[in-house]
Amino acid sequence: MIKIQEHLNRPDADAYLDNLALKMWSNLNKKRNIDNEYYKSSLIKKLDKLRLKLEEDDYLETYANNSLGKFQRQKKFITYLHANEYTKLKELVISKPDKLVILKQEILGYLQQDDLSVINNGKVKQTSFGELLITNLFNYNSFRQSKLCFQLLIEANLKNSTCPYCNENDIRVIDISEEGNEEKINKAYLDLDHFYPKSQHPYFALSYYNLIPCCHICNSSEKGDKNFSIETHQQPFYESLNDNYKFKISSKSVINGTTDYLKLIKRADYRDDFSDRDLRLSYRYNTHLNAANEFIKHYLNYYKSSPPRNLDWKEVILKDVPLEVHQILSKKLGKMYKDIFEQIKID
Repeated sequence: MIKIQEHLNRPDADAYLDNLALKMWSNLNKKRNIDNEYYKSSLIKKLDKLRLKLEEDDYLETYANNSLGKFQRQKKFITYLHANEYTKLKELVISKPDKLVILKQEILGYLQQDDLSVINNGKVKQTSFGELLITNLFNYNSFRQSKLCFQLLIEANLKNSTCPYCNENDIRVIDISEEGNEEKINKAYLDLDHFYPKSQHPYFALSYYNLIPCCHICNSSEKGDKNFSIETHQQPFYESLNDNYKFKISSKSVINGTTDYLKLIKRADYRDDFSDRDLRLSYRYNTHLNAANEFIKHYLNYYKSSPPRNLDWKEVILKDVPLEVHQILSKKLGKMYKDIFEQIKID
């Protein structure tokens, strides 16, 4: 619910994340020490191999449905990635969210969307060419199981946090190495959501800024293959939901010591945004109304007590409230508690 840059809480957060994106690119394209050549498993060598595959006898039938038009579009796209020493291939991995929008427009100038995916019975289904890109070039599954993936999550301060979409559920990376084992083994209890779904945009499957560490509910139960973009939804590397939405409680809460509603309200002057609707945030937070009322009750009981109770204000009453924005993702339901706390103070 805040930008990951804010969660990092460092003045060079943007540059720091850019360096992580470059680190991802470098690790996806390692070279052999003996001859300084790229490994066969590198992204660059996979693209070279895919260019050669275009010349195979059965390619036209298998991946282009015997359509010369489809084949020519696919060939132009592969050439686009290869040109200028793989410039566009690198940009796909390291570019920020707003640049990904430009790259998407460029790519759909070469390809048509039905070259990559089609809608079948209301569900997105990848074409054989879309599957080819995912399996032979932008192999997300391999990256997801790699040490690089865990390392990037830890370095982005997402080892022990909450979901940046909902702030409701934990996301964690833990060490599961056995005692005495010199090799460190990590396990990630989180999902990596493709903000632009890889089913429709396989070329973004390994884009650093398209991979959102989040909870399973947001990724699979709610978002799925919904067509998100930075023009219509909150992207945690690009925008902060905290800046554009507020949790609101009844104005009579200070008098009654309880609220009968908890609403997530979009800023009046903010653009159309469908994050609340498509992630069902308001519905999900309605289940936390009791927790909100418990906080209101304890806060007011302490505040109104006379003489003041012998309690440590910050540690006891405000233990769940992130007093600084950068602390929001570190506390479960932190934004909800922060917004309620600020509204009670004003009331």
